[in-house]
Amino acid sequence: MRRSVRIVGGLIFALVLVAIALVGVEVALRSSDASSIFHEVRKYPLHPFLQATPAQAADHVNPQGFRGDSVALVKPANTFRVFAIGGSTTLGVTNTYPDSYPAMLQEELRRRHPAIHIEVLNAGCPWYTSAHALVSYTVEVRQYQPDLVIFFEAINDLVRSGSPPWLANGPFKPDYSHYLGPYARLLGPNASYINGSSSLAWNKLSRRLGWSPDPFDIRNARNVSQVAGLMRALDAPSFRSLPSFRQYSDAIIHFVKADGHAIMTASQASLFRPDLNPEELSKLWFGPLLAAENGTYPSTSAMLQGMENYNAAAREVAAANGTPFIDFAAAVPKTLQYFVDDVHLKAAGNAILAREAANAIDAAGLVQRAAAAPGRPLAGK
Repeated sequence: MRRSVRIVGGLIFALVLVAIALVGVEVALRSSDASSIFHEVRKYPLHPFLQATPAQAADHVNPQGFRGDSVALVKPANTFRVFAIGGSTTLGVTNTYPDSYPAMLQEELRRRHPAIHIEVLNAGCPWYTSAHALVSYTVEVRQYQPDLVIFFEAINDLVRSGSPPWLANGPFKPDYSHYLGPYARLLGPNASYINGSSSLAWNKLSRRLGWSPDPFDIRNARNVSQVAGLMRALDAPSFRSLPSFRQYSDAIIHFVKADGHAIMTASQASLFRPDLNPEELSKLWFGPLLAAENGTYPSTSAMLQGMENYNAAAREVAAANGTPFIDFAAAVPKTLQYFVDDVHLKAAGNAILAREAANAIDAAGLVQRAAAAPGRPLAGK
């Protein structure tokens, strides 16, 4: 009996030690995770209204916070100034600065109009939706008195229809306040894990052993497939953010024109098409990683339909406002020669955007009008 009591007592003591050790490991991991988040936020401080900033994802970011050469607040004489606003496809996160579409547009316009000083500033940023672009224009861009603003976005608004637990907090909200994106980790160290366990130690162990995929590992096709395999693909999801996209896009046009500047909007090019081959399918990740909700995500066919819906809405909003519209989606061939993934473009794709934008600018005669009225912004068209 005494021996049994000693054995049981020893087992209980051992279990207590193991429990204490596990608690210690959990506390240490949480402290380490919190420190890494604090370090990241100190390195790339949050914008108070816009969260992310271009400096987090791009080279050649000027002191004013735009990708491009430094720009004076007061526009010099004999200058045509363009601002491109939008998301990561405008910023060109997969491209060096010379291979981003605004930089290419600047070079193309300079080649066509050597007598005019051309400035094309890139105010795009990863994660930005039409709502972000509206805020960015209002608090950052408008003070620089651009002669022209070019805006396009679709997919970042589209994915806001979902609420993936590793990127969002709660159900869909029309103002997109549910979607925390790059700063969802500020909710706590467990927010970056797909299994939703409250134990950070278990989450890290299961990921290390390959039992739990990483919703942030976007370039690993096998990992993306594992994330998708834990959910169910929907061919007809509800794109609840479409009315918000219309509203914010309309507001951008309204405020740019109210300031007396010209604006052009555009559709967003994407790789989505009905007959994607296996290699092309392996490059897709926006649906399962960014638009998931309640164990479901938009299928590839749903993403195709969604992009068509949002691009059609952009065209309709432009038409209703009498605003020039550039069909980037139709101009870029849907192959891996031009795309890195769902929507991010290679240099060859950005060259097409630059050419199409330059053609639209010349068709409207905007550079000539700027030269004819130096020092004054163009009337909104």
